[in-house]
Amino acid sequence: MDNLYLKNSIEALIFAWGDSIEVKEIANFFEVEISKVKKIIEELKTDYSERGIRLQVAGGLVTFSTNPEYGESIKSFGIQVLKKNITEANMETLSVIAYLGPTTKAVVDNVRGVNSDGSIQNLLKNELIYEVGRLKAPGKPFVYKVTDKFLMTFNIDSLDDLPPLMDRDEIKEKLKFTEIKDEDIDFIMDTEEDE
Repeated sequence: MDNLYLKNSIEALIFAWGDSIEVKEIANFFEVEISKVKKIIEELKTDYSERGIRLQVAGGLVTFSTNPEYGESIKSFGIQVLKKNITEANMETLSVIAYLGPTTKAVVDNVRGVNSDGSIQNLLKNELIYEVGRLKAPGKPFVYKVTDKFLMTFNIDSLDDLPPLMDRDEIKEKLKFTEIKDEDIDFIMDTEEDE
């Protein structure tokens, strides 16, 4: 298969897939090295850099999304769609998990001042958060993190791209927050981090 044909085939597959697809799935499908697929994806990203849509890569997933440069043109429509699917309570919960994650429901409840069971279940169902594992603490509560779908939905490449509210350390100190480290978690197999 020549390079142009492969490049166009990868582009068509990503578009037809509709949702984000793993780079390694693309490599497996076309029976080529992951490094070759990554190189082609970088070429496609360059090709799309000055268009209304772009090729976005986050956490080993790739998808087409709107170019943030043209975001104001469609922002009000996107907000309307988001409001239909995600309530204000869900957005609050999602924000806490995005800014403080990995974190537990107890922390989310503490920050919000209300029970977040319903919001967490809705966000899990919509695949915007996932259960990383269980905290090695009494009760072994679930630990939650945002998904790559969250990054794609909000058109950001990583959590570092979130707008700063205030310094994370300042937030944690005000909340008497103890950061959850990997050694504090009994990880569930097949987490988003696994590749």
